[in-house]
Amino acid sequence: MELSQITLRKSQWKQWKMCPAIYNYNWVQNLTSPQGVEQQFGTQFHDSTKVFFDRVVDQELEKCKDAREAFDYFLHTFKFEHPVVGKWFQNFLIFEANRWGYLKVAAKEPLKFWRPVAYEMSLLSKPVGFMMHVDRIDRLSDGNLINIEYKAEKYINMSSLRGELNFYNYGINASGKYTEQVTMIGYYNPLLHRQFSEQLKPRSVQYMLRQVTLCRRGIASGVFTPRPQRFCRYCSHNFRCLARGVFDADFIA
Repeated sequence: MELSQITLRKSQWKQWKMCPAIYNYNWVQNLTSPQGVEQQFGTQFHDSTKVFFDRVVDQELEKCKDAREAFDYFLHTFKFEHPVVGKWFQNFLIFEANRWGYLKVAAKEPLKFWRPVAYEMSLLSKPVGFMMHVDRIDRLSDGNLINIEYKAEKYINMSSLRGELNFYNYGINASGKYTEQVTMIGYYNPLLHRQFSEQLKPRSVQYMLRQVTLCRRGIASGVFTPRPQRFCRYCSHNFRCLARGVFDADFIA
Protein backbone atom coordinates (compact mmCIF):
# COMPACT_ATOMS: atom_id res chain seq x y z
CA MET A 1 0.00 0.00 0.00
CA GLU A 2 1.21 3.50 -0.87
CA LEU A 3 1.86 5.60 2.23
CA SER A 4 -0.43 8.34 0.90
CA GLN A 5 -3.29 5.82 0.79
CA ILE A 6 -3.19 5.34 4.57
CA THR A 7 -5.97 7.57 5.89
CA LEU A 8 -4.86 8.98 9.21
CA ARG A 9 -6.72 10.55 12.10
CA LYS A 10 -5.04 12.93 14.52
CA SER A 11 -5.75 10.52 17.40
CA GLN A 12 -4.07 7.68 15.48
CA TRP A 13 -0.98 9.76 14.78
CA LYS A 14 -0.89 10.97 18.38
CA GLN A 15 -1.18 7.44 19.77
CA TRP A 16 1.47 6.09 17.42
CA LYS A 17 3.84 8.87 18.51
CA MET A 18 3.18 8.04 22.14
CA CYS A 19 3.69 4.29 21.63
CA PRO A 20 3.18 2.13 18.51
CA ALA A 21 1.74 -0.61 20.75
CA ILE A 22 -1.15 1.70 21.76
CA TYR A 23 -1.95 2.23 18.08
CA ASN A 24 -1.83 -1.53 17.56
CA TYR A 25 -4.20 -2.28 20.43
CA ASN A 26 -6.68 0.46 19.50
CA TRP A 27 -6.69 0.46 15.71
CA VAL A 28 -5.34 -2.90 14.53
CA GLN A 29 -6.69 -5.26 17.17
CA ASN A 30 -9.68 -3.00 17.97
CA LEU A 31 -9.18 -3.43 21.71
CA THR A 32 -10.43 0.04 22.55
CA SER A 33 -11.18 0.92 26.16
CA PRO A 34 -14.34 2.69 27.40
CA GLN A 35 -14.19 6.48 27.58
CA GLY A 36 -12.71 7.79 30.80
CA VAL A 37 -14.55 10.36 32.90
CA GLU A 38 -12.45 13.24 31.54
CA GLN A 39 -13.15 12.17 27.95
CA GLN A 40 -16.86 12.04 28.72
CA PHE A 41 -16.69 15.57 30.12
CA GLY A 42 -14.89 16.71 26.97
CA THR A 43 -17.53 15.13 24.74
CA GLN A 44 -20.30 16.85 26.70
CA PHE A 45 -18.55 20.20 26.36
CA HIS A 46 -18.11 19.80 22.59
CA ASP A 47 -21.74 18.77 22.17
CA SER A 48 -22.85 21.78 24.22
CA THR A 49 -20.86 24.29 22.14
CA LYS A 50 -22.51 22.96 18.99
CA VAL A 51 -25.98 23.32 20.48
CA PHE A 52 -25.04 26.81 21.67
CA PHE A 53 -24.15 28.10 18.20
CA ASP A 54 -27.20 26.39 16.74
CA ARG A 55 -29.47 28.16 19.23
CA VAL A 56 -28.07 31.68 19.07
CA VAL A 57 -30.36 33.83 16.89
CA ASP A 58 -28.32 36.34 14.90
CA GLN A 59 -30.97 39.06 15.03
CA GLU A 60 -31.20 38.79 18.82
CA LEU A 61 -27.43 38.88 19.30
CA GLU A 62 -27.13 41.98 17.12
CA LYS A 63 -29.38 43.80 19.61
CA CYS A 64 -26.72 43.32 22.32
CA LYS A 65 -24.70 46.53 22.69
CA ASP A 66 -21.79 45.08 24.70
CA ALA A 67 -20.32 41.97 26.31
CA ARG A 68 -22.58 42.15 29.38
CA GLU A 69 -25.76 42.20 27.33
CA ALA A 70 -24.44 39.38 25.16
CA PHE A 71 -23.63 37.28 28.23
CA ASP A 72 -27.11 37.84 29.65
CA TYR A 73 -28.61 36.80 26.32
CA PHE A 74 -26.44 33.66 26.20
CA LEU A 75 -27.45 32.69 29.74
CA HIS A 76 -31.10 33.16 28.89
CA THR A 77 -30.74 31.15 25.70
CA PHE A 78 -28.69 28.27 27.00
CA LYS A 79 -28.63 26.88 30.54
CA PHE A 80 -26.32 23.98 31.25
CA GLU A 81 -26.13 22.48 34.72
CA HIS A 82 -23.33 20.05 35.48
CA PRO A 83 -20.97 20.00 38.50
CA VAL A 84 -17.88 20.09 36.27
CA VAL A 85 -18.77 20.85 32.66
CA GLY A 86 -21.24 23.54 33.75
CA LYS A 87 -18.36 25.71 34.97
CA TRP A 88 -16.44 25.11 31.74
CA PHE A 89 -19.46 26.17 29.75
CA GLN A 90 -19.98 29.31 31.81
CA ASN A 91 -16.37 30.27 31.04
CA PHE A 92 -17.08 29.58 27.39
CA LEU A 93 -20.09 31.92 27.46
CA ILE A 94 -17.91 34.64 28.99
CA PHE A 95 -15.33 34.04 26.26
CA GLU A 96 -17.96 34.36 23.54
CA ALA A 97 -19.58 37.41 25.15
CA ASN A 98 -16.21 39.16 25.36
CA ARG A 99 -15.58 38.37 21.70
CA TRP A 100 -18.90 39.95 20.83
CA GLY A 101 -18.19 43.03 22.96
CA TYR A 102 -14.85 43.55 21.22
CA LEU A 103 -16.20 42.95 17.71
CA LYS A 104 -19.18 45.24 18.32
CA VAL A 105 -16.69 48.10 18.65
CA ALA A 106 -13.92 47.01 16.29
CA ALA A 107 -15.77 45.53 13.30
CA LYS A 108 -18.29 46.97 10.87
CA GLU A 109 -19.92 43.56 10.58
CA PRO A 110 -19.37 41.97 14.02
CA LEU A 111 -21.65 39.00 13.36
CA LYS A 112 -19.59 38.02 10.31
CA PHE A 113 -16.53 37.56 12.50
CA TRP A 114 -18.25 36.33 15.67
CA ARG A 115 -20.09 33.36 14.18
CA PRO A 116 -17.69 30.50 13.32
CA VAL A 117 -17.29 29.46 9.70
CA ALA A 118 -17.56 25.85 10.90
CA TYR A 119 -17.83 24.04 14.23
CA GLU A 120 -17.75 20.40 15.31
CA MET A 121 -17.15 19.41 11.69
CA SER A 122 -15.95 16.04 10.36
CA LEU A 123 -13.80 16.47 7.27
CA LEU A 124 -11.88 14.01 5.08
CA SER A 125 -9.04 15.73 3.27
CA LYS A 126 -8.59 13.26 0.40
CA PRO A 127 -5.48 14.87 -1.16
CA VAL A 128 -3.44 14.20 1.99
CA GLY A 129 -5.45 11.36 3.56
CA PHE A 130 -6.31 13.19 6.78
CA MET A 131 -9.57 12.36 8.57
CA MET A 132 -10.35 15.20 10.95
CA HIS A 133 -12.88 16.34 13.51
CA VAL A 134 -12.45 20.10 13.49
CA ASP A 135 -13.57 21.85 16.67
CA ARG A 136 -13.92 25.27 15.14
CA ILE A 137 -12.87 27.60 12.30
CA ASP A 138 -13.24 31.37 12.70
CA ARG A 139 -12.85 34.22 10.22
CA LEU A 140 -9.98 36.70 10.56
CA SER A 141 -10.08 40.41 9.77
CA ASP A 142 -7.72 39.90 6.81
CA GLY A 143 -10.17 37.47 5.19
CA ASN A 144 -8.26 34.34 6.10
CA LEU A 145 -9.19 31.71 8.71
CA ILE A 146 -8.04 30.48 12.12
CA ASN A 147 -8.48 26.93 13.36
CA ILE A 148 -9.31 26.76 17.08
CA GLU A 149 -9.04 23.66 19.26
CA TYR A 150 -10.78 23.22 22.62
CA LYS A 151 -8.53 21.78 25.32
CA ALA A 152 -9.81 21.34 28.90
CA GLU A 153 -6.51 20.34 30.51
CA LYS A 154 -4.58 21.78 33.45
CA TYR A 155 -1.24 21.40 31.67
CA ILE A 156 -0.83 22.00 27.95
CA ASN A 157 2.18 20.68 26.03
CA MET A 158 2.52 23.51 23.52
CA SER A 159 4.74 21.50 21.17
CA SER A 160 2.15 18.73 21.01
CA LEU A 161 -0.68 21.26 20.65
CA ARG A 162 1.05 22.98 17.74
CA GLY A 163 1.55 19.62 16.06
CA GLU A 164 -2.14 18.75 16.36
CA LEU A 165 -3.27 22.15 15.08
CA ASN A 166 -0.81 22.00 12.18
CA PHE A 167 -2.26 18.57 11.30
CA TYR A 168 -5.73 20.10 11.08
CA ASN A 169 -4.65 23.28 9.31
CA TYR A 170 -2.69 21.44 6.64
CA GLY A 171 -5.57 19.04 6.09
CA ILE A 172 -8.16 21.83 5.90
CA ASN A 173 -6.12 23.85 3.41
CA ALA A 174 -5.34 20.78 1.29
CA SER A 175 -9.00 19.75 1.18
CA GLY A 176 -9.95 22.76 -0.91
CA LYS A 177 -13.17 23.15 1.07
CA TYR A 178 -12.59 26.86 1.57
CA THR A 179 -11.31 29.47 -0.86
CA GLU A 180 -9.66 31.20 2.11
CA GLN A 181 -6.58 29.73 3.78
CA VAL A 182 -6.16 28.81 7.43
CA THR A 183 -3.23 31.02 8.40
CA MET A 184 -3.44 30.95 12.21
CA ILE A 185 -3.76 28.37 14.94
CA GLY A 186 -5.43 28.84 18.29
CA TYR A 187 -6.95 27.12 21.29
CA TYR A 188 -9.39 27.88 24.05
CA ASN A 189 -9.21 26.20 27.45
CA PRO A 190 -12.62 26.29 29.22
CA LEU A 191 -11.13 24.79 32.39
CA LEU A 192 -8.53 27.54 32.86
CA HIS A 193 -10.44 30.15 30.82
CA ARG A 194 -7.37 30.87 28.72
CA GLN A 195 -6.80 31.33 25.02
CA PHE A 196 -3.84 31.30 22.67
CA SER A 197 -3.25 32.06 19.00
CA GLU A 198 -0.33 32.51 16.65
CA GLN A 199 0.56 32.63 12.97
CA LEU A 200 1.02 29.34 11.15
CA LYS A 201 4.74 28.60 10.83
CA PRO A 202 5.95 26.69 7.74
CA ARG A 203 8.77 25.02 9.69
CA SER A 204 6.31 23.60 12.20
CA VAL A 205 4.10 22.31 9.39
CA GLN A 206 7.06 20.60 7.71
CA TYR A 207 8.06 18.99 11.00
CA MET A 208 4.50 17.68 11.42
CA LEU A 209 4.54 16.24 7.90
CA ARG A 210 7.82 14.43 8.58
CA GLN A 211 6.32 12.92 11.74
CA VAL A 212 3.19 11.87 9.84
CA THR A 213 5.36 10.17 7.20
CA LEU A 214 7.21 8.25 9.92
CA CYS A 215 3.87 7.20 11.39
CA ARG A 216 2.57 5.96 8.05
CA ARG A 217 5.76 4.02 7.43
CA GLY A 218 5.43 2.40 10.83
CA ILE A 219 1.81 1.46 10.17
CA ALA A 220 2.65 0.07 6.73
CA SER A 221 5.45 -2.07 8.21
CA GLY A 222 3.02 -3.84 10.56
CA VAL A 223 5.61 -3.70 13.35
CA PHE A 224 4.33 -2.04 16.53
CA THR A 225 7.15 -2.25 19.05
CA PRO A 226 6.13 -1.15 22.58
CA ARG A 227 7.89 1.92 23.89
CA PRO A 228 8.08 1.57 27.71
CA GLN A 229 7.90 4.93 29.44
CA ARG A 230 6.55 6.71 32.49
CA PHE A 231 3.16 7.03 30.84
CA CYS A 232 2.72 3.23 30.89
CA ARG A 233 1.42 3.27 34.48
CA TYR A 234 -1.58 5.33 33.29
CA CYS A 235 -2.17 3.44 30.05
CA SER A 236 -5.39 1.40 29.85
CA HIS A 237 -3.48 -1.31 27.96
CA ASN A 238 -0.60 -1.72 30.42
CA PHE A 239 -1.90 -5.11 31.60
CA ARG A 240 -1.48 -6.39 28.04
CA CYS A 241 2.15 -5.31 27.88
CA LEU A 242 2.64 -6.73 31.37
CA ALA A 243 1.31 -10.11 30.19
CA ARG A 244 3.64 -9.98 27.18
CA GLY A 245 6.64 -9.38 29.42
CA VAL A 246 7.38 -5.92 28.03
CA PHE A 247 7.92 -4.77 31.63
CA ASP A 248 7.31 -6.07 35.13
CA ALA A 249 4.81 -4.97 37.76
CA ASP A 250 7.39 -2.75 39.49
CA PHE A 251 7.70 -0.66 36.34
CA ILE A 252 4.09 0.50 36.52
CA ALA A 253 3.70 0.46 40.30
